[in-house]
Amino acid sequence: MCAADASDANAYVHDSSCTGLSSGDFSQKRTHTLSNGEVIWDIAGNAFEWVSTYNDLDKAHPRGSGWAEMTNVTGVSTMPKTDVIQQVAIDNSWDSTEGIGQFYSNHPGNGGTIRRGATYFQGTQSGIFAWIQNAGTSVTNDYSGFRCAIERP
Repeated sequence: MCAADASDANAYVHDSSCTGLSSGDFSQKRTHTLSNGEVIWDIAGNAFEWVSTYNDLDKAHPRGSGWAEMTNVTGVSTMPKTDVIQQVAIDNSWDSTEGIGQFYSNHPGNGGTIRRGATYFQGTQSGIFAWIQNAGTSVTNDYSGFRCAIERP
């Protein structure tokens, strides 16, 4: 595991030397620039991050079952697709090859906590917008957590 570089401009990391780079293989990209220009580091690929939303009945869902590309997600009235992917630049053609992650949801009434990012073993399912909604609020495991964050002035 490579530490974050001191410079937001070095968004990539060299596989073996952990050297920060300004460009490189997308699978080694370490940052994501938000629509307001702020940069966040390492949001995907280590552990699922619990978010504050719970909805076990009226869930957005993929067409089919299991992990699905974001292009296959269908929103519902209380959880439109824009809640799943909250970035204007995504025009419904982006998928896990761009590193945004994939989507997984259980059937209505079965788990409703939302976790983002994905784990260290998810592979292409992990990403900045990865979404899994298959657990209740009492579920604990080694690969779910939360992120302490601070907004810089």
